[in-house]
Amino acid sequence: MNTIIAKFNSTCAETGTVLKKGDTIIYDSISKKAYCLTSTAAKKAQDEAECRSTANYIEAQEEAFYNRY
Repeated sequence: MNTIIAKFNSTCAETGTVLKKGDTIIYDSISKKAYCLTSTAAKKAQDEAECRSTANYIEAQEEAFYNRY
């Protein structure tokens, strides 16, 4: 799932909220569905992104530590 700016009007696949052109939305490119930022699917996507970011940071720190030797 990606966070994007809506290019046209649509509705949230989970909550039914109207999504207007220019709104920040979560888009699932596999299922071709758009979600508003208050939906549980969006919160799950944001949590997963935060986990990936944290894991990447830790991995970079470990590589930097071991590359010194």
